[in-house]
Amino acid sequence: MVRTSLLTLAMFVAAAISTTAISHPQALAQGQGQGGIVVVLDMVRIFKAHPGHQAAMSRIEARAEEMRKEFQQQQIALQEKAKQASSQYQGSQLDQIEIQLRQEEVALQTKARQAQTELMKSEAEAFYKTHSEVMTIVQELCQQYNIGLVLGYDSEPIDPNRPESVIRGVQRSVVYQTNDLTDHVLHKIPGAVQAASAEAQPTTRR
Repeated sequence: MVRTSLLTLAMFVAAAISTTAISHPQALAQGQGQGGIVVVLDMVRIFKAHPGHQAAMSRIEARAEEMRKEFQQQQIALQEKAKQASSQYQGSQLDQIEIQLRQEEVALQTKARQAQTELMKSEAEAFYKTHSEVMTIVQELCQQYNIGLVLGYDSEPIDPNRPESVIRGVQRSVVYQTNDLTDHVLHKIPGAVQAASAEAQPTTRR
């Protein structure tokens, strides 16, 4: 029920702190007094490592699974009703029962769509809440270190064995960088650095 396009935003997290020129606060401080430095930010890593966001998404996924099972059971019940009706009734009486069953089926479909909309709304709210929190941290860091521009960045290595990874990689807007703000943001989120280290695996984002 939950949209895959949003759920897959939170996937792979790198374990090591960046070794680029911005890997320590002292390096960021070099931008102070200048015209504003340019940095990159990997939001996928942040969503994946954010404990509160992951907890919210787990609750939504659990609710989606509950709803899926509930609607599946109701569909099976309707099918059983239809089977029993066809064996017990005929003529106009059967026609009337079939009309009623179709109405129940339409009502169930409507309820399922409403439930899906509810889940999508909950998911969007969770992402918006986390995004807003992260943007507040980013703004503070930008003001502190005279950062003039933050670009979205995908730090996932290109997997030559996966065509979609190669295509996505060669189409990236940022092809090279030495200033990654991601780890600095993670250090501002309670539990995020520990979560990033615990979840880091030598695999690509699913």
